[in-house]
Amino acid sequence: MPDSNTSFPGIIDYVAVHGSKTLEEVPLSAVDGLVFSAMSYIHFDGLIPDSPQEAPAVKETAAAILALPERKRLLRVRSLENQRLLEEMAKSRRFSGLRLTAYRDIKSPDLEMQFSAITLLLGSGDIFIVFRGTDGTLIGWKEDFNLGFQDTVPGQWTACYYLSNMASLAAGSVWVGGHSKGGNLAVFSAACTFPDITPRIRAVFNYDGPGFSQAVLDTPGYRTALPLVRTFLPQSSVVGMLLGHEESYTIVQSGLKGLMQHDPYSWEIRDGDFIRLKEITEGSCLVDRTIKTWISELSPEERRAFVDTVFDILRSSGATRTGELLLPDNVMEIIGSFLKETSVKRDNILLPLTSLLKAAGKTLTSFYLDAS
Repeated sequence: MPDSNTSFPGIIDYVAVHGSKTLEEVPLSAVDGLVFSAMSYIHFDGLIPDSPQEAPAVKETAAAILALPERKRLLRVRSLENQRLLEEMAKSRRFSGLRLTAYRDIKSPDLEMQFSAITLLLGSGDIFIVFRGTDGTLIGWKEDFNLGFQDTVPGQWTACYYLSNMASLAAGSVWVGGHSKGGNLAVFSAACTFPDITPRIRAVFNYDGPGFSQAVLDTPGYRTALPLVRTFLPQSSVVGMLLGHEESYTIVQSGLKGLMQHDPYSWEIRDGDFIRLKEITEGSCLVDRTIKTWISELSPEERRAFVDTVFDILRSSGATRTGELLLPDNVMEIIGSFLKETSVKRDNILLPLTSLLKAAGKTLTSFYLDAS
């Protein structure tokens, strides 16, 4: 277990300290993949041409963003950590000259899809494709919950097309990765791409991304891609334990607790590599068992009704981002919408929640009996 009184460097410090070595001097690593995955949360709209021949360097793109007035700059970087990461990347030999191309940012309420990707040109025809995880939009969160009752979602097929297209344009090796849902998209895209592209994929980096339904795990494409997958989880992972996984994983020490460990900036690094632990926490195991028990006791139709009803009520507030849900007016609107619903619609929410509490009780009882 990590010492709560000890703090280790994270990816921003990694870029500052180890960014003096180019990719030719020190080959691309899993930590580099997390740097790219964190960078993908920055909004690059209007700054990245589609043509690789016109692709700007990281330092050029960073200069354009950092020169913006504070409000516009924050709308692009989304967090101070992202801004600091971009600043350090722009100053480093390792990252500043890498070029950016094919930025995509798609939000489709009709498809219930939030998708974003960007490709880094590493030189010599090699590329790193990175998929963004869930952002703060209700569409993005709804898409995540849809994975609980659908074998696939539109964002996964969009990722497959994106990887296949970018890999066909590149002459060299391909790396692919992402954090959270981005990790799920990275694995899925590698599993469904064309057979002639798969041998060129060097690694698929999945940073605390959720897994898949059994239908996906059983596909030949997933079996083929499986040896390429490198999954990394913080010691109290919740998101990365969801749904089905068949790959082995590496446990990374995080400086935060509980769900906050999902934050890639909390993952700790020593001597240029992740600080690795032997096992996940008991709390992570309990949450995983509880959720799996709960899901197994609900039919796909019950899961769909639960998710659809919850998000219909949330959307009735007029909120489009999760951060808006706690605004006083929106809270009152959500409560009012729930109370106005038919008994059937309310049961779509209340019965699964009751089932979740029962599943938690079963898990805790089993845990204490095993421990006694």
